[in-house]
Amino acid sequence: MPFAIPSTEKKCGTCRHWTGTRRAGQSNKVSEVESPSARGPCSERTRGNVEVSANQACAKYERWDLLRL
Repeated sequence: MPFAIPSTEKKCGTCRHWTGTRRAGQSNKVSEVESPSARGPCSERTRGNVEVSANQACAKYERWDLLRL
């Protein structure tokens, strides 16, 4: 069962820079990842593709284009 991160939370799993495995769910109001500790590269230019968890927060956050509030 996937772990859902609400689009209102500024977490890596809902950020446009996070390139881990995920999908938009519940009418595009959540990001569904395998688990809260799922990891994926951050493509934000100053982060250098470092692997971060989906449940992590960051000051460079930008909402993923597929999500709605």
